[in-house]
Amino acid sequence: VQVTVTAVAEKSVEISLTNLQQQRTSISIQKLDGSVVYYQDIVRKHNGYRKRLNFNELENGKYLLVIEQGAEKHQQVIV
Repeated sequence: VQVTVTAVAEKSVEISLTNLQQQRTSISIQKLDGSVVYYQDIVRKHNGYRKRLNFNELENGKYLLVIEQGAEKHQQVIV
């Protein structure tokens, strides 16, 4: 899975995933400790995914982007 996170505006990011090989892929944005999930989506039967997320209602800080596909797990901090 190739992941690209791009800031598109203040408190907004665009997440792009490629080469999903049509496998079930879970995407979530959560607190760094994983205690609260702010966004979650499941991708099925697609080779790519793109979503623009607005963080206006969230406090300033760090959040964790988690992408899971089978046994593979990718995590990235979003500030």
